[in-house]
Amino acid sequence: MDRRSFLGSIILTPLLSHFLNADERQPSTLSLHLISDFPHDFLPQILYDLRERGINFGRRVWFPENTPYRMQLEKSFSANGWEVAKNTSTASFILNHNLLSRESLPSFSLVEKGRVKDIRSGKLIHLWKEMVKRNPSSSLLTTATLKKGFPSLSSGEEATVFFMGRKRAILSLKIDKIYLFRHKQHEICVKIEKRKAWVESSSCSQKICCHTPPASLEGERIICAPNHFILEINPSPSIDTSVG
Repeated sequence: MDRRSFLGSIILTPLLSHFLNADERQPSTLSLHLISDFPHDFLPQILYDLRERGINFGRRVWFPENTPYRMQLEKSFSANGWEVAKNTSTASFILNHNLLSRESLPSFSLVEKGRVKDIRSGKLIHLWKEMVKRNPSSSLLTTATLKKGFPSLSSGEEATVFFMGRKRAILSLKIDKIYLFRHKQHEICVKIEKRKAWVESSSCSQKICCHTPPASLEGERIICAPNHFILEINPSPSIDTSVG
C-alpha cells in the first residue's frame, strides 16, 4: 500500500497528515504516533517492542508536568522498567500530547523521514486489536520523538514553524520577539525570549500547546493539532544531521 492510501485508511487521520508533510521536510525525525485515549496502557508496550526490533534508544522518558494521565504514565513506565527523566537533556525520548479535532480509530505508526511504517505485526497486532475493542474511537494523539530522531541536545539557534501543513517561517532564537500566525479561524502566537520559544496564546480549546514548556534544545517540538501547527528547534548548521 502506498503512503497516501495508507494515511487515508486506518493508521492516521487526515489531520495528522499535516504533521507528516512537515516531517518530510525534516529528514532527521523519527517519531511514534499513538492515537488512543489510554496511552498509559499501550505506549510502554509499543516502545518495548520497537527496542526488540532493533530500534535502539534509552529508557528515560520526559513529558510536561501538565501531560494528560501523567500519574498513570509514570506508574506504567516504571512498572515496565522505564525511568522518568528530570529534563529533556537526559531523556531518551520526549512525549507530547494533543487533542485531535475529531475522534478517530485507535492506532499507532512509526514515522521516519516523512514515511509511515506500519508496525502492527507480531505481538503488536494483538495489542492494536485490544485497543480497538476497548475503545473504538479516540481523540488523544501521543507523539514520542525518539532520541535517534534528533542529532543532539544542544541549544538551538533557530526554530522552524509549520502552519496548516506548510513551512511558514524560520525564527531566530537570538532575537526576542512575538510572532502571530493566522489562517481563517486558526490563530497561534509564538513568543521568543532569552533564546527560548513557546506558544503565548492559541485559538485551540484545550490550550495544551500553551502549557507546553518552552523549547530551546535541538529537536524539541511544540505541537498544536487543532491549529495544524509545529514549532521545532533546528540543529546547528555546523552539526551533521544525517541519520544512517
